[in-house]
Amino acid sequence: NAVAPAFSLLDQVRTQAAAFAAGTAPDALQTGDWSSLQWQYFLTQLPDSLTTDQMTTLDKAYAFTATHNDEILFNWLMLAVKHHYQPAMPALHDFLVSQGRMKYVTPLYKALAAQPGWGTDMAKKIYAEAEPGYHELTRADVAKVLPK
Repeated sequence: NAVAPAFSLLDQVRTQAAAFAAGTAPDALQTGDWSSLQWQYFLTQLPDSLTTDQMTTLDKAYAFTATHNDEILFNWLMLAVKHHYQPAMPALHDFLVSQGRMKYVTPLYKALAAQPGWGTDMAKKIYAEAEPGYHELTRADVAKVLPK
């Protein structure tokens, strides 16, 4: 008997993500006053079928790879790994080497480990460099997702 909550701001984001997926250029999207939460949600609403060209277009328009917002960068890097978006790989390396929070680190290593070949190789190389800076709980968590 409770009224279902309405999330109009997130509905707007979902609409813009769908518009982008359908071919709308980033500069035509209505994103002007979005909060970081809306940007995070936007990135999670993009389709699995994103192309490298679409990733490049988004990155040029919104500079996701260069953002200093860890929440947005994390979501962008998850997409970059999933779509093997090469221009974001140096940022992924830097993020994993400088960031020790399990909420970011473990899912990114897990995403890398899910990419046979290049992903597992990259994960192992980055982890070898980053491991000394990680807390022991983070090291144990990452060790569970990396292939032996």
